Amino acid sequence: MMKEYQVTLFAKNGKYRPVACIVRSPKGYDLTNPTDRRNLVREGTKKICQFRRWTAKDLETYTYLVAKVRENEK
Repeated sequence: MMKEYQVTLFAKNGKYRPVACIVRSPKGYDLTNPTDRRNLVREGTKKICQFRRWTAKDLETYTYLVAKVRENEK
């Protein structure tokens, strides 16, 4: 059973709209565990950057430095 998690990046200055993606994983992550959250944010950020053709420098330029993760409910 695939678990789905929504990763949302927010602009720190509030000037830009949030961007989000869905990360699917065959194993369940524990969202209270900081290591699991960090891995989910890393995967989500990578997916967002690939889709939008952004680099790490673009994330800093647009101040997308705040991330939130939640379990996606169907």
